[in-house]
Amino acid sequence: MIKNESDKCAWITMYFATMYTPWDIFHHLPEGKPQFLRPGHEHLFAMGAASEMKIRAEVTKNADCSGPTIADTYDIRKDSSKTYENYKAHLVNNGRGGYNLWFQ
Repeated sequence: MIKNESDKCAWITMYFATMYTPWDIFHHLPEGKPQFLRPGHEHLFAMGAASEMKIRAEVTKNADCSGPTIADTYDIRKDSSKTYENYKAHLVNNGRGGYNLWFQ
C-alpha cells in the first residue's frame, strides 16, 4: 500500500525484477497499474514475492494532478523472503521544497 501524505498529486509506478529478469512495470492487475494518487489518498498494490521491488512517485505541480512533474523520487526493496503486499510506502514533503518516498 502507498499513502500520499504530501500536498501534491503523484503518478505512482510499481516495478519488479528478479535476479534473472530486468526491471519491468507491474501492470498485471487493474489495481496494480500506474496511476495518479491525490494528496491524502492511499492505494493497495497487490503484488506477489519478487527479488526486488521499486516504487516511483512523479510528483505533479498541483494537487489536482495537473501541471508538470516537479519531483521524481523512488525507493527500492530487495528481499525474496516476503510478499511485498505487506509493505507500506509513504510519499511526503520533506520540508525543504522536495519530496521523499520510502518503504516502511
